[in-house]
Amino acid sequence: MLAVLLMFSLSACEDLYPFLYDDDDDGGEDVASAQPAESGASGKTIPKDENPSSNSETDDSDSDDDGGGDSSSSPDSVPADFAGVVWLHANVSGWAQTASLNAGVCGGTVKLSYDKAHEWPEVYAGGAMVVANPWVFVWENGKWYAATFEWLKKGQTSKPAGTVHGSHIKKAPLDDFVPQSGVRYGFMVSGLARDSTRNVSERSNVDMVTWP
Repeated sequence: MLAVLLMFSLSACEDLYPFLYDDDDDGGEDVASAQPAESGASGKTIPKDENPSSNSETDDSDSDDDGGGDSSSSPDSVPADFAGVVWLHANVSGWAQTASLNAGVCGGTVKLSYDKAHEWPEVYAGGAMVVANPWVFVWENGKWYAATFEWLKKGQTSKPAGTVHGSHIKKAPLDDFVPQSGVRYGFMVSGLARDSTRNVSERSNVDMVTWP
C-alpha cells in the first residue's frame, strides 16, 4: 500500500513539474561554437578567417621630384668639352673661352665675378642694354642641363639668388627647378645667348658651386 502511494505521488509531481524530469537530449550548444568572434581594438567584429594586416597596402611609390636636380650620383664637374650637355638655350660649347669666372652664393646673392664685364659690347635685349647671360648647369636624370637664367648689364657681376630658378629659366625640364642646399651646380657667363640676339661669341669657364 505504501509503495502504491509513493508511485502515485511521483506521478503527480511529474505532471505538475515536467521540466524537472525532461531527459530528451537536444544536443545543447557546442561550447566551441558559442565562443564569440575575435574582436579588433576598435570593437569591430573580425571573422577569424580574415587578417586585417594582410589587407594593408604598402606605399612603395617614389617621392615626387623636388625639382632641384639629382645630387645622389652627380659628377663633380661639368665635362670640359661639354660632352653630353643638353643646352636649353643657345649651344655655346663652341664659343671661345675668353673670360675667367669666380662664382659663389652668399647672403641671398649669386656672385658672378668675371673679367669681361666691362669689355663685352652692350646690346639692347631683354628690355635693357645688356652684355651677357649667366648660366646654370644642373645634373638631372643622368645628364647635365645648361640654361641661362638672367641678363647682365655692363659691369654687373651679381644677381639675387632667387633668379636661379625655373621661373627664370623658363625651359623644360628645368622650368620647375629650385636649387637645393648641399647640391653642386655649375655656373658660367657668356655673351648673349638667351634668344637670337648676339654681341660676342665668347664665354667663361664653368665654376662649380655648392648651394648653401
